[in-house]
Amino acid sequence: MAKLKLLKNLLFLILIASCAYIAISITGRKNAPEENFYTPSGFEKTADKPFFAKQDKKDYGAFLQTIQTKPIFAPLYVEEKQVLATKSREELSNTINSLRLVGIISKEPRRAIIEDKNSGRSFHVKEGESFLDGITAVEISQSSVVLTYGGEQFELYL
Repeated sequence: MAKLKLLKNLLFLILIASCAYIAISITGRKNAPEENFYTPSGFEKTADKPFFAKQDKKDYGAFLQTIQTKPIFAPLYVEEKQVLATKSREELSNTINSLRLVGIISKEPRRAIIEDKNSGRSFHVKEGESFLDGITAVEISQSSVVLTYGGEQFELYL
């Protein structure tokens, strides 16, 4: 029991000392002479500069260009799907007839917005990208998109 009381008193003294240390460090030494502080060579004093001083502006053009050209939300790994070239002519025409060219984004890289009427989904594709079970956008012009599907080429117009 005596050891527990001694430990309690010791912890209380440590608590008082740490509170005093925190109180002194918060109030600071405002009247302390500056020559008591040692500044190593190669370091400059920053106390003369305001904390929120205006920083030199850096050129972030290269960073911005990288972000604009890379597909940020694209998956890292794309699994290639192999489409069988044995689709019947009727299946090909049904699939192509269900597609509608909604719009074209002319800013490089050009993108076509294609809607599938059957599923109600829209696809934003670049040249060379595949969508909807192997349909590939071959060429995107101002008013049309050339697609390949099942070994045949089709063209959608605005």
